[in-house]
Amino acid sequence: MKRRHYLGILSTVSTGITAGCLGGSGSEEPACSNGNSWSPNVRADILTLSPGDSDEIDIHIDSLSRFQLFGHLVHDSPAIDLSFDEEMVSPAPDRALDSSPPVWKWEECTSVDITLPVSASSDAPSGDYEWGFSISEEFGNPHSNDFYYTITVD
Repeated sequence: MKRRHYLGILSTVSTGITAGCLGGSGSEEPACSNGNSWSPNVRADILTLSPGDSDEIDIHIDSLSRFQLFGHLVHDSPAIDLSFDEEMVSPAPDRALDSSPPVWKWEECTSVDITLPVSASSDAPSGDYEWGFSISEEFGNPHSNDFYYTITVD
């Protein structure tokens, strides 16, 4: 049976942070934070797959300028195939660093929706498979957060 659970890692976004993302801070430089703190709003699907199944992980992130999928978690498991493609990102990044998986960057603080196709091999052993990503706000005082999730094969 395929089940989809949603995990919301929600942070309260202060008026100062919202003003910074909307350009209301009076600063010439785009900002996701008020300089001292950064509270991005991150939501990512938690999947349970049976061997041979496939699905998509939907990720929504408010307030970032950089996204990096953790490569070792993606490439080190023959049981799980987590795909990534710039075409699955909205809005499209302004730049993509030439790496695998890529690092996507935006010139301004933005909200992003990412869809990652995932499949379990037909002989995938039952268990939890970790995946994750890092997001950053790179304007002014840089901030970053790492997020880890699991894909369960039952």
